[in-house]
Amino acid sequence: MASLFVFFLRFLCTDPDMICLSVGKYGLAVLVVSTLATILVLTRDMSHMKECMTNIAVAKQEHSRPTLSQEPKCFRNYFKDVLLVIVYHFAKYDSIPHLESLYKGAFPNIAICGPKEDKEYKVDIIVKNDGGLIAYHCLGRAVRLYPRYEGYLYINDDMIVNWWNFRNFDKSKIWQSSFIENGHPLRQEGDQNISYSTKWVWFNSSYGVEPCNKTIKEIRSLKPYNWDPNRLIANLKHNGDGRMYCSKGWSDVYYIPRIYADQFADICDIFYRNKVFLEIAVTTMIRLLDLRENTVKLSGHYLPDIGPSDSKSFWTHYRTDITFMHPFKFHVKSFAEMNVALLKNWVIKYSAKYLEC
Repeated sequence: MASLFVFFLRFLCTDPDMICLSVGKYGLAVLVVSTLATILVLTRDMSHMKECMTNIAVAKQEHSRPTLSQEPKCFRNYFKDVLLVIVYHFAKYDSIPHLESLYKGAFPNIAICGPKEDKEYKVDIIVKNDGGLIAYHCLGRAVRLYPRYEGYLYINDDMIVNWWNFRNFDKSKIWQSSFIENGHPLRQEGDQNISYSTKWVWFNSSYGVEPCNKTIKEIRSLKPYNWDPNRLIANLKHNGDGRMYCSKGWSDVYYIPRIYADQFADICDIFYRNKVFLEIAVTTMIRLLDLRENTVKLSGHYLPDIGPSDSKSFWTHYRTDITFMHPFKFHVKSFAEMNVALLKNWVIKYSAKYLEC
């Protein structure tokens, strides 16, 4: 036990950028002891804990500082023409100050969207989201409420976005999460008897293929005015290699440029009204708006694709050279203190070097 304590303390103090420098009101000793005790209780495996901490230390050393050929570029107010919309599925807004500390330097314009108002924290956009299932409407509302921006970046509150890796991304194009699958085929004329049997629970749910099919049918029936719905349907067919699909894919972060913003807001209203699940709605909207070869793919990490989605795994796999990591939890009681400390003293401190200008 004593040797493990020394190992953990050594891990925390190997880098002046890390927790030893500042750990808030709790103090280093309390943080070390409480975190160590929590991890030991949860893992019940000292060797695994050593391996986990070693992986974090190695990742920190390899990915926490730019190389000589990758000197920091100034990102202060770099996204001043972009509205960052941080979306809360639930009204647990106490993480707002932490997220603003991470993003405010690069994104001076931030809107908070959640399911209800709060007495302590300012919530700019209120959207009933069915526990997050249809929270994408936050971005549609943001486009309408704040129309002057050149782009709109949607992120969920339970993730870390490494915005300094966006330097080469074209702000005139749509950005999507790591992948979008064609998903499930839609009914077309002369194809009314298509079966909707699927293994994915969300396609079979009341938020799935049926409301998605209804939404596409409504979009096809629209008359051209500010934009042409026939072009959107043509995009959907092109992206499905000649067939229309309800798409499928992670939808925790995406970006809509000004050129598509009004169209997005309009079709978002229809998807939201029909209550299409966000991982179907967002990906299908992206495939409606533009051709797949034109969209930018964000090279982030989703823990469910890697292994366990707990805080221990998060910090084992987190790297500063990826675009995002999901999920990151502020309210898992056993790890909340450690997560906030590492966010402040690793991620936020690292990001500060891109704001020194």
